[in-house]
Amino acid sequence: MGLAYDDWLGPFYPPRTPKNRWLPYYAGSFDAIEMNTTFHAIPAPERVERWAAAVPENFRFAVKASKQATHDVPLVAAREPLAVFIDSVRSFGPHLGPIVLQLPPWCGAEQMSGLASLLQSLPADLRFAVEFRSADWLKEPTFELLTRHNVAFVGLEHEDHPEHALVRATADFVYVRIVGKHGRYDDIGREVFDPTEQLRTWWGRIEAAAGSAVREVWVMFNNDFAGFAPATLRRFAKIAGVELPAPERQRDLFGE
Repeated sequence: MGLAYDDWLGPFYPPRTPKNRWLPYYAGSFDAIEMNTTFHAIPAPERVERWAAAVPENFRFAVKASKQATHDVPLVAAREPLAVFIDSVRSFGPHLGPIVLQLPPWCGAEQMSGLASLLQSLPADLRFAVEFRSADWLKEPTFELLTRHNVAFVGLEHEDHPEHALVRATADFVYVRIVGKHGRYDDIGREVFDPTEQLRTWWGRIEAAAGSAVREVWVMFNNDFAGFAPATLRRFAKIAGVELPAPERQRDLFGE
């Protein structure tokens, strides 16, 4: 999740790579990214177009919906700000992946009717996923609502929300976010432990949940999980049997 980390210069990006080349370099190593900057501010269409122009044809951007739609208003009032956000990110064109609606911990299942109304309003030509941070959403009516609208339930690896560490296939794609705990590491240019067993557990959950209707699996990694997301992602790709381009430079485990 994200790519603009100074600690990656050397361990991932070749030394002296200018920041305006980080996205193209990243896109030569992986085929997708989750944009967090879109959560904090709705990007101008021309900025979105520049991002899209910097990546190869097969690269896609998953984008977190603006907090104006998910955090600043109740779900019953989220239609208009979400529509403004969607209009902006449509400028990604064919590079646009799922739009992730991350709901805050204070947004509980008492807003089920608001969520139902919001999902009903979503354009059918785009794909959406919802991440819940309140445990009272984790019940069958929620999964049934998401399934009805082909919206993905976001599986979440997060120390503060362990009850969300599950995978439910509610759409034709699966979406999982491996977060860990924010602010855990001072140095995010190396893995500080071997997370292979945890990754195998997550792949087992995905395999168990994904049926014939699932066409894609999106698994996004944060540095806060094991310390250095590019290396952790490569570990997971190997477990999942996905071949990635060879990294030009990558620090060994524990930075040795």
